[in-house]
Amino acid sequence: MILEKSKVAKEILNKLKEKSDDNNVVILHTKEVHRAIIPDGLGSCSVDRYLRYMRKLGVIEYDDPRRNKYFYVIKIKEVI
Repeated sequence: MILEKSKVAKEILNKLKEKSDDNNVVILHTKEVHRAIIPDGLGSCSVDRYLRYMRKLGVIEYDDPRRNKYFYVIKIKEVI
């Protein structure tokens, strides 16, 4: 798996998979991204940075949330 070195990124990906629908799409408001994915502890303040990191690696896709009234529409790709 691509995210083997980052425990926080794997935790975020698992939370996104839990919240995803049948099409592997998650819709979250920016407040929920900053406060609900990792409520306390390591990585809680920088979830959006991890999302950008995972997008750069090709694990997820999303557009700029400012275009969608501050909602992230995240498509989780199949990770080998």
